Amino acid sequence: MVLVETWLSGIGLGYAIPTFKAQGVIVPEKLSRLSLDEFEGLGVTNTEDRKKLFYLVQRVRLAVD
Repeated sequence: MVLVETWLSGIGLGYAIPTFKAQGVIVPEKLSRLSLDEFEGLGVTNTEDRKKLFYLVQRVRLAVD
């Protein structure tokens, strides 16, 4: 859980941490499975923030696979 929170905070998405927790996205494996369609439901609606999250998910995917 701490890794996902740290990563989100590091890219300026700390405001979305409570929503990620509520949706059960608390481990890298779950973060790596997120699709673009899920970003809005996680509270990430700003275009720049969506880009940041997209790149984070891609990096985590590479690490998890």
